[in-house]
Amino acid sequence: MRLRKIFGIILWFALALPVFPAASDRSQDAVVYQPDFVGEGRLFMVALKIPTGIPDIRVKCPSEVVSLDRTRLPVQSDIRRFYFRAKKAAKKAEIIFSWPGNRVTVPIGIWSFEDLRQYRELKGTRLPRRWPLGAPLPELKTAQIFAGGK
Repeated sequence: MRLRKIFGIILWFALALPVFPAASDRSQDAVVYQPDFVGEGRLFMVALKIPTGIPDIRVKCPSEVVSLDRTRLPVQSDIRRFYFRAKKAAKKAEIIFSWPGNRVTVPIGIWSFEDLRQYRELKGTRLPRRWPLGAPLPELKTAQIFAGGK
């Protein structure tokens, strides 16, 4: 009789698991905006689509990132904004957002000041963007200019 009861409990849990899904990584669905890369010391924002009925969002930052602010409650929209500062360079800093039944991981690259000076191509654009693009800037001034005077 006791074995039958234990088997019944195990069977109930096996059938109930699909009803109570574990937290899943829904990065593709929830992320509205995130930067690919930021420079160290820079402020940046991540925007997520989260239902308005969810009050508390837990944010876990790596040591390279500091959380500064977020959309205040009560929210009027399902878009919530989170503000951060990049403290130091990292190839991939992952910020984890979680709320009941959901978990979103947002990876961000943080470039050092030296990384920002390196030429590279990102989404078809050559970085860093300098004018004129890909050529040295010609010196146009021939004398010092004073505004508002003769």
